[in-house]
Amino acid sequence: MEASAFNEQYGTSSPYGAVAYDGSGMPVNKQATGLGMFPSKAPFVRGVRRRLNFVPIVLSIVMPCALFAVVYAVLSFSIHYETPMLCWAIVLLGLSCVITAGLIAISVRGRWFRNTER
Repeated sequence: MEASAFNEQYGTSSPYGAVAYDGSGMPVNKQATGLGMFPSKAPFVRGVRRRLNFVPIVLSIVMPCALFAVVYAVLSFSIHYETPMLCWAIVLLGLSCVITAGLIAISVRGRWFRNTER
């Protein structure tokens, strides 16, 4: 194939790693036009919408606040003085919930690291 036929079919060649431009001055490689390796997009264009999982969001915000409120109330109000065994049982129940959540998080993290490809 002659060089002129090649240039007519594929455009002019560019130095190694450079972006080739067509006759109108636009880059041929559309993916290299954005910042870094991301393709450029017009402003105010909606991208792909990611779905949020509502239950974990609520649990991660509401549960720690509720646990704190319950333990604080138990240690502050009259139950602390009238029935101290029940008070400390509720506090230990809250502590066991926190420890259980931590152990589950550690086990999931360990499984995640073991499943990585080497």
